[in-house]
Amino acid sequence: MKKNNMKLTPTIFLILSLGLFFVLITPLKNDIKIQEVEIQALQKDNDTALEYQVKKKELREKYKDSVSPEQEERLRLFLPDSVDNIRLLIDLEALAARKNLEISNIAFNSGGEATGAETQDEGLYEKIVLSFSFVSTYEDFKDFLITLEQSLRLIDVTDIKIQTSADPEISTYQFIINTYWLKR
Repeated sequence: MKKNNMKLTPTIFLILSLGLFFVLITPLKNDIKIQEVEIQALQKDNDTALEYQVKKKELREKYKDSVSPEQEERLRLFLPDSVDNIRLLIDLEALAARKNLEISNIAFNSGGEATGAETQDEGLYEKIVLSFSFVSTYEDFKDFLITLEQSLRLIDVTDIKIQTSADPEISTYQFIINTYWLKR
């Protein structure tokens, strides 16, 4: 009987070894292959990113003297690289002050229903919706629109509501505008 056990022992070890290979080692081997493919893809992406960095640096060097600091500042005013609600309000109030108007009922929202600064994703830029109002004559209202149009800041007037008063010369003008900034 000992001879029979001795013949079975190598066979049992062989079966156990094959079982361990197929149960433990093969899945690990497959995981390693998957990770190697992912590493290669990441290395390719990293190489591409480095190429873009080099190209970006070359373009900056090539065009750095073609844009004056004044032009660069105007571009920053036109489409800033961050949302700055306070700066936007100061700019709007300065535009209104030129026409002796006082802005009121200021709200950052998504069209007048919700409060708080809500932004919408538009790809390379983001926008914020701002509502405000003022009381003035029709002539001052037209002048304000012209001033707003000539402003360096990119602003879309999306809605204007006019509410008349007892004095036919004076009305309340409610605006809803969109303004934009670059994503980083």
